[in-house]
Amino acid sequence: MKVIFCDIDNVLNSIYRIVKYGENEEIEKLKVKKLKKIIDATGAEVIIVSHANSFFKGTSFPEIRIKLIRQYGVNPIGELDNIVFGGKKESAVKKWIDDNKVDKFVIFDDEADNYVTLLDHLILVEGRHGLTDKHVRKAIEMLNN
Repeated sequence: MKVIFCDIDNVLNSIYRIVKYGENEEIEKLKVKKLKKIIDATGAEVIIVSHANSFFKGTSFPEIRIKLIRQYGVNPIGELDNIVFGGKKESAVKKWIDDNKVDKFVIFDDEADNYVTLLDHLILVEGRHGLTDKHVRKAIEMLNN
């Protein structure tokens, strides 16, 4: 199985959009379409890895964000919601990999320090732009080679 571990904040949305347009979209449709392009090219599955979704677990906040991602064409097969806010995401990702048959994977996140031993799989995303075509090309190459 090929897997994309995907953060939401600053990956599927961007600071640039907030500054330029004065709005805060929880999920940007264009960013999800880029994620869908990777899925279509690789057959990968998506797992959401989000501090905010873990922190707000039990409220409607995570559900709304996942619903928007699905509405825009991507259906995550899971969500790592056991991450301590401000804590490392690496252990949750490793556990998921250990519990499932994963052949190849990439991680989209805007914080490299979350993944000390998984840096070879990390595609670091700048929050001001979120997911870009450059990230899409790199993920497709990593997952298909």
